[in-house]
Amino acid sequence: MDMRPPLRIPPPPALRRAPAYAVSASLAVAGAALAAAGAEHLARAPFVPVIPFVLLSAWLGGVGPGIFAALLSALGVNLVLLGPASGWSFGARELTATGAFVALSALLVAAVGAIRDGFVERAARERAVRESEERFRTLVETIPQLVFTLAPDGTPDFHSPQFQAYTGLDNEAIRAAGWEAQFHPDDRARARADWAAGFAARRTVSGEYRLRGHDGGYRWFLVSAVPLREAGGRVVKWFGTFTDIEAQKEVERHKSEAIAARDVFLSVASHELKTPVTAALLQTQQALRTLDRDPPDAGRARGQVASAAGSVERLGRLVEALLDVSRLATGRAALERRRFDLSDAVRQAAARLAEPAARAGSALELEVEAGIACEGDRLRIEQVLTNLASNALKFGAGRPVTIALRREGGRAVLRVRDRGIGIPATDLERIFGRFERAHEARHYGGLGLGLWIAREIVEASGGTIGAESTPGEGATFTVALPLAPADPERAGAPGAAVSPAAPAPRRAP
Repeated sequence: MDMRPPLRIPPPPALRRAPAYAVSASLAVAGAALAAAGAEHLARAPFVPVIPFVLLSAWLGGVGPGIFAALLSALGVNLVLLGPASGWSFGARELTATGAFVALSALLVAAVGAIRDGFVERAARERAVRESEERFRTLVETIPQLVFTLAPDGTPDFHSPQFQAYTGLDNEAIRAAGWEAQFHPDDRARARADWAAGFAARRTVSGEYRLRGHDGGYRWFLVSAVPLREAGGRVVKWFGTFTDIEAQKEVERHKSEAIAARDVFLSVASHELKTPVTAALLQTQQALRTLDRDPPDAGRARGQVASAAGSVERLGRLVEALLDVSRLATGRAALERRRFDLSDAVRQAAARLAEPAARAGSALELEVEAGIACEGDRLRIEQVLTNLASNALKFGAGRPVTIALRREGGRAVLRVRDRGIGIPATDLERIFGRFERAHEARHYGGLGLGLWIAREIVEASGGTIGAESTPGEGATFTVALPLAPADPERAGAPGAAVSPAAPAPRRAP
């Protein structure tokens, strides 16, 4: 089926103006009828009654219909007045009167047509201006940008409703205060220079600046103003917009921070991974030289091999941390959901920390409430405690470290407290990011992954983790986990699976 619209051929101009000529003909007939009605009084001026009808035709239809009405009126007057009065014998008097009427009508029609065209053109211009203003107003009120216009010298003279709503100022207030007062203090000098250069060169002005909102906060905007010129090239107006680019700037900031974090990580990781490899290599070489002696010193070689094994274990922990980052970031780390005794898990993890605590010269203080059960991945929760306690021993070496577990508000709350150097308040949230650390890597080793891994595991288990600290007095890390249901028949016996393993949710980097 042909869905194309039917072909329509527009009528020629003559047909499009046919109604105007029809009106002119009607007016000419009306004028002739009026002249016939007053024939006894119009012997000396038979064309006077029809002149208003001719002029009306010219006003309504223009010069063409006006001339047409004049010719028809001349014919009509001759037929209804001059012909019968002269016995249809047209002499010089009738011809002169008719010619004078036609000539006068032509002059009057031309004058009326010119006046009419002026009015029509003016009305068309005014209508076009109104329509243009309406389109501009609709555009300004619809687009998300903040729109403004400037006088040729750069003085602000219009600001869109969105502009006024964002700044909280009306047009008069903005003109009185000026734009410079609305820009961020750090951007004002640059904005002043950019706009002065643009106005002087009469070219498009553009720049990125922070604009103050009605709440006192600043957002980044791309500001652009284009000169509007008349035919001779003179600037008659500037039209411009403020486009909000805060989200773009935020992406750029995150990108810069990610690149900086990557560079720091590569630097730290190369050092952290290289150190145990180098140590293991040196210790292995020393063990080989010890065994090559005559006689070989097996006891000393055994100690050197043990040291090498310790370096390899450290390397393994670093590699495992990197693998954890990959698994957690991509959602491939499966966390089991089983009921387990959290109190027992904390005690066993603390027992494994006894040797590192002794090396750090720190006493482990254990305050564990018995019988606290949770549902989750026991090994992963123990990993969280190990990460927190290892940090406490690192930054609080030589001072006691307290590990406490108790029920609080229907949750199991685990706290690890050290009495070390503490963490600045501004870093308490940042340290949970990937490759982040509160103190310089050259003073304290590590990849900056332990706390990030801990948070991922805790939040995947339905819990929360946070930190409190007073610099110079130590830090306390708090983990809150949901308790297991009290009814073992409903929840499953200890150690029994209560739900299938589920991948940890992925956090946006």
